[in-house]
Amino acid sequence: MMFEKMVSNFRNSKNIYGESMIRATTGYDSEYIDKNIKYPEFQRELEKRMKDKKDEFKKKKLVDSKGNYTQKATELAVLSMYATELDNLEAIDNIHGKKFTRKMDKYGEKQEITNYKKGARFRDIAIRQSIKNLIRHNQKKLSLENMKMYERQSKGVLNIIYAIDTSSSMKGKKLESTKKAGLALAYKAISNKDKVGLIAFAENIITSIEPTDDFSKIVNGLTLLKPKDETDFEKVINEAMRLFPEGDELKHLVIITDAMPTAGNDPVQDTLQAISMARAANITISIVGMQLDEQGESLAQKIVQISEGKLYKVLETENLNQIVLQDYYAYE
Repeated sequence: MMFEKMVSNFRNSKNIYGESMIRATTGYDSEYIDKNIKYPEFQRELEKRMKDKKDEFKKKKLVDSKGNYTQKATELAVLSMYATELDNLEAIDNIHGKKFTRKMDKYGEKQEITNYKKGARFRDIAIRQSIKNLIRHNQKKLSLENMKMYERQSKGVLNIIYAIDTSSSMKGKKLESTKKAGLALAYKAISNKDKVGLIAFAENIITSIEPTDDFSKIVNGLTLLKPKDETDFEKVINEAMRLFPEGDELKHLVIITDAMPTAGNDPVQDTLQAISMARAANITISIVGMQLDEQGESLAQKIVQISEGKLYKVLETENLNQIVLQDYYAYE
């Protein structure tokens, strides 16, 4: 049945099954299939591949008695795709600057140079700066009073929540790219000792994970997201405020969406009010707008202005990874 749908209307089938399932059942990526599906010889090869795969899946109990793919099969297909993405991320891993809090830490990074303090370790003495200070003040003997030292500062933890609009307009390539970008963000941030949370939303909250350093939780949360219903920004803002830890830790929310909020009596006003409350709670908010219309872009501008975040306008989904990581590096 899946084969017949792919032959009759492949692009529609891609929206239904997703890139990961198509790749797992055929061995080809969707772009290659789209270019060749019209040729009878390719159709025969594709049908044979899919039949062989289905027989293999039956042995592994990845299809049910009716020949339909099970939940386990879908999860494995997505995880396989994510494994490939992780290989790509590791291959292009870049070194970026680190952030620091004002909290002093004797095991942290060397930062500011200050006057010597009693109890400082020998390795924290700034020899060169101490000698310069001695010369500058025309002194001949180095003593504790004119000695300089490094103050070490601990690396601050950024709590970032990745919020995905899963309304019906986000189907197909948009949602697939959004999932991959979420994977990239989680991989980079958790590698940097930061914490990542996840919210998937439409008219209601679908998935909610508080900021964590458990990479597998984010992967599992991303795995089976599907598009549905309308868009309610107010709920995602309120949910993010609930998930973020209390205190002075850095808190940043990035929302991936392609539309205006549509749920509620006055969705725009409700959204702006929720944004103001979030900013009062020291939460910054960035919007990654995918092919936003004029009204959507206008609202997004207001959101980032109130929340002191950033707006990224996306026309092509291929560069979504870089945009999401660019936003992360701006706040880390």
